[in-house]
Formats: sequence, C-alpha cells, structure tokens
Amino acid sequence: MVECHDTKAPTETLAINPSNEVSLHVQGTLTTSTCKAVAIDCDVQRIRAERRKLIYAVVTLTACCQLGVLSRYGTGKGRQRVFNDATALSPALPANILGSFLMGLLADGKALSPSLQQVVNAEHTTVESLRKSALPILPGVVSSAGLDALLLGVRTGFCGSLTTFSSWNQDMVELLVGGDWREAFAGYMIGLMLPLGALAIGRMAALYLYLIQTRGVPTTGSGSGYCPASPSKSQPPPPIPRMRCITSVQRGCEARGWLVFVLAVLLVVVAIVVESVLIATNSDDTELRRLFFGLLFGPFGAVLRWQLGVRLNVRYPPFPFGTFIANMLAIAILGILYAIKDDDVRDGYWAILQIKAIGLGFCGSLSTVSTFVVEISDRLRPQLRQGTQQVNFNCAGATYALCTVLAACMLGVAAFGWSSWA
Repeated sequence: MVECHDTKAPTETLAINPSNEVSLHVQGTLTTSTCKAVAIDCDVQRIRAERRKLIYAVVTLTACCQLGVLSRYGTGKGRQRVFNDATALSPALPANILGSFLMGLLADGKALSPSLQQVVNAEHTTVESLRKSALPILPGVVSSAGLDALLLGVRTGFCGSLTTFSSWNQDMVELLVGGDWREAFAGYMIGLMLPLGALAIGRMAALYLYLIQTRGVPTTGSGSGYCPASPSKSQPPPPIPRMRCITSVQRGCEARGWLVFVLAVLLVVVAIVVESVLIATNSDDTELRRLFFGLLFGPFGAVLRWQLGVRLNVRYPPFPFGTFIANMLAIAILGILYAIKDDDVRDGYWAILQIKAIGLGFCGSLSTVSTFVVEISDRLRPQLRQGTQQVNFNCAGATYALCTVLAACMLGVAAFGWSSWA
C-alpha cells in the first residue's frame, strides 16, 4: 500500500494498492488531477521495476546458461566407452544426473520442509524457519531481488542447461528407429529414474547441511534446538552468527547492485566476443567451432524456456504446460535437424556444423531434465486437501511423467524417423 499526501490539502490520504486501484480516505478535499498524477507516477515506477527485473534475469540466465552448456559438453566428452548413443546409457545421462543433484542441493526451503515435517510438526519453529529460507545450504543469505535473480540464473540457467531432455530423447529415438526397442525402453527407464534419485539425494544433502549449520542456534519453540528463532511468521529469521561473513558479502553486493550488474554485463559481452573470435580463428577444429556456436545459441533456448514456464506453468498446476511445450519444441527441432543431417542428400560443412551447434546449444538449453524431475517429484508428494485435514493422494506426477515421455517418444520418432524410412 503506497500512501501519497497532498501538501496543499493534507486532510485527505490517497492510497494505491498493488492492483493499481485508487481509494481515498476522505478527511477533506483533494483534486482529481492530483489523484491521476500520483497513480500514473506509481504505474511508471512499477513498469520500470519490472523492466529492470527482466533485464537482470536475462543477463544472469545468459551467463549461467553458457556455463551450463560448457559443463554439459565437458561432462559428456571422453566417456564414449560407457555412455554412448548405441546403448541405454546415453551420453547426456551423466550431465542429467549431475544437474538434477545440483537442482536438489540448491532447492529453497519450501521444497525441503515437507521432508522435515515427517519428523516434527508442521507448525514447529524448525519447519517454519526452513520454509522461509531462500537457500538452505547457506542459511545466512536473506531473500532479496539480487539473490532471486542469481538463483534464477543458477537453477533455470545453469542446471536447466546442464541437463537436456532433447539430446537424451534423440538417442532413445535413434535406438527405436534402428529396431532396438528393448535398449530404448531400458534407456527411458534409466534416464528418468536416475535423475529423480539424484534430485532426492541433493535435497537430502541440502537439508542436512541446513540442520548442521543451524545446530545450536536458539529457537522460539520447544523441541530440538538447532533452528534459528523467528520473531514472527511474516519475517525472516535473524542472521546466524557463524554465517555473518556470507550475510555481509550479500549486503555489500546489494548496496552496490549497479556495479555488480555492470560487471555481469561486461562478463557476458566479453564471453560472446571471445567465442566469436575463437569461431573465426579455429578453422581447423570443427569440434571447438561446434562448442562455441553452441554457447552462442544456448541463451536463446534458456530464455525461451524460462518465459514459457513463467507464462504457462501457472495456468494448470497439475500439468506444467510451459516445461512440457519447451521440451516438445526442442525434441521436434532436434529430430528434424538430425533427420536432415542423416538423409541421403550431402550437406555442406557449415550446414552440418550449425545443425550440431543448434542441437548442443539452443535445443539442449530449451529442453531440461532438472526442472522436469523437480515438477514430477513435487506432484508425487501427498498433500492436504484445502480447508481439511484429509490427505489427498493424486497421480498428477505420474501422469505428467508418463505423458511427457510418451509424447517425446512419438514426436521424436515422427520428426526423425522419416529420414530412415524414406
């Protein structure tokens, strides 16, 4: 609620709520033009804040996405003896497992609190403080706009781009098209179960790290004394003494937010320039050119996936259509591109290079396994029915997983199979 007072007639208060509705607490007179001017000024400030938030998000997503693509490329390199596209162990599997584990390790308090509720009551101060933690593995950090942008980049940008649904699915589709359906079935089962297990292990590790770091900190409630006290349910817990160093660093960065933002932009610009120069100079190394082109294409896929999730996932919570569409779109594009590459028509050097780079960068970052398994895990968890104490068991998580895998398999076969059957 924003209150504006007229200096000439201070007997009336103008109140503007977040939904931009204007209400007047009448104690005197206030001109209509003043009301409109204040409302317009608040709208302008809100638009500027949203635009600034969008720019921060795009910059962090771009930087973290390129690190994710680079890490995925390095993770799959040199492991062809164990992980290869001719078996159920896809080359994308190690990156998917690692990214899912990191996604669990970097989970927020709301995702970890249900595990703790199995031990203590949901209203216990331990659960309350954990639920308010933005990053439980570092209890000293406090939720803020800068931290939110950084966590968006790390979770959606880095972990989402480190894992890839499209490349993993493409390997299984090629097995199906080649007639090895048993290996493909095993690959789908392994590729789904192992990231789910890695996510659960990452979340448990984050929970234990939180409890270890907060052990011995006084609480406001009875029971175990390893959770920081919280003065009220609407306020975050106070800083933990042993984490004051991290809290001080965060406050320093927040106080110099413009400088941190400029440094982040410079880092992204320098990375793009270096990648472009390396593409032009490494004419003899096709693999390096593919990597650098992939790094340039990756952020476009990550930003598109983020926007699809923001706009569509909330429309029907039991089935996140934003993530589903992002994965299906990447699968279709990758399948068509690989079908063009493998057909009888001889393609040129640059065509093959761009196809591989788009698959590595754009499609690999547009699709994600880490977010996919998080959404499955959250929807498999029993929940209380609204307004009651009855436990509600539903099959939303299993339905989402089954529909996604089946749709990915059929779409991948349709997009890629024609090159082999023609």
